[in-house]
Amino acid sequence: MSEQTITVVPDERLGTISHRIFGVLVEPYGRTADGVWVGEESSIPNDGGLRLDTISAFRQLRIPVVRWPGGTVADTYHWEDGIGPRSKRPRTWNYFFGGEESNEFGTDEFLRFCEAVGAEAWIKINAQTAGLGDTVKWMQYCNYEGNTHLSNLRRENGHPKPYGVKYWSIGNEGNDAYSPEAYAEQVHQWTFHMRPADPGGRIVVTGLGGGDWNRRFLARYADLLKDGGVATKGMIHTLGLKYVDEETVKDAAVLIDEYLGPDQVDIAVEEWATRGEPLHPWPEEFERLSVWEGLLRSNELDPRCYEEAVPLSVALGGARQLHGFIRNADRVKLATFIYGTNTWGPIVRTEGPRFLRTLNYHVFDLLNAHMGADSTRLEFDEDAGLDAVTSVSKDQRETILSIVNHGEEEPVDVRIRMTGGESTLPSKATAMVLTGDPTDENTFETPDKVRPRAAKVEGKQGDWEVVCQPSSLTVVTFAESG
Repeated sequence: MSEQTITVVPDERLGTISHRIFGVLVEPYGRTADGVWVGEESSIPNDGGLRLDTISAFRQLRIPVVRWPGGTVADTYHWEDGIGPRSKRPRTWNYFFGGEESNEFGTDEFLRFCEAVGAEAWIKINAQTAGLGDTVKWMQYCNYEGNTHLSNLRRENGHPKPYGVKYWSIGNEGNDAYSPEAYAEQVHQWTFHMRPADPGGRIVVTGLGGGDWNRRFLARYADLLKDGGVATKGMIHTLGLKYVDEETVKDAAVLIDEYLGPDQVDIAVEEWATRGEPLHPWPEEFERLSVWEGLLRSNELDPRCYEEAVPLSVALGGARQLHGFIRNADRVKLATFIYGTNTWGPIVRTEGPRFLRTLNYHVFDLLNAHMGADSTRLEFDEDAGLDAVTSVSKDQRETILSIVNHGEEEPVDVRIRMTGGESTLPSKATAMVLTGDPTDENTFETPDKVRPRAAKVEGKQGDWEVVCQPSSLTVVTFAESG
């Protein structure tokens, strides 16, 4: 057994850990929406068509944010197709993923789901195949309390009070359609009208994980702000990145501060994922098709072709990504995991009436203990096989230390040193661990093969010890005895 020392420095705060980094995405891709919506006529227990088991699981996880309708789908989605009586909604083509959409799960159904879960809503608006006028109308439908046609239409559709949608993204991946300078000009124009339409909303714009897009976008946007004068300053709130490492987050933060000034714009990780092996391989014929040929024929596929396994090794990779957000808590204030249900490496998996909490569920369940606390500095050998973060609660009565041992062969005896005065040192500690063989996975047949269990932690005040098993996530909670 190897040994390693981790020193917790609670007085050196790195930023408050936003609970919103534990968000998820729902979009019409594969069977993703099936994990949320079954329809009112379904024999599966539901509340107005919304799956009760998924609602319960997301509430238990305290999922804080749900984003919809994409992803990619957002840039061809027309919101008015998905409101009003479901029997009268138009049937449309899923432009990006193939097949047809009934539009049964639309704006009101999505926002009812957010309310049922206790989550804030994040809507990604159509910035490519719809106009600014459609966006302003959508914002009014969702959030305006007055006596307009659209606010009254929302009432007719069953929701008297405004929904209070918090986050609005301008488009999805504009780099596929236009230059960063053109996108900056669109953002500048659209935000000028979006901000008065919903003064309480937070506007997210799309950046990239690499290349020169972020610099070019921010440079042009900053120029437009200067040209526009005081009335246009502070229009955007968050720069969204996708599938990024910590260095990319830090680079983006430097660029934001350079062009827009410090503490002006947060960072969102709009999409991040844990990818395992496909559960149902794609037909060999499809491997020879181009992307667009494949999309045009994707309605021929079993939707389970989009689904992937979630073995322990994959879930622990997700824990390390969440650790990265926590270490950068001063800038990363919003994130959505892709996907919450069914597709890729989901948090929960459904199949008809069957319901499963994957190992990603347990990772979220353990790590959301950091929600709302202050990320603090650690000292340890980052090249020795462990990944760790720590946080201190606002009242300073509780310290959380989470450790991923991504080595697959031997446990690590971790000595934990707590700095600070004797009066502030913890007097008790408990621990939970998620561990097993790296290939272990929860399935419908073996739903509890790997679950968190109590672990042993020993010591007192500033000197503690815990053994981190191979392929494990260990979460230690330190507290005062009172």
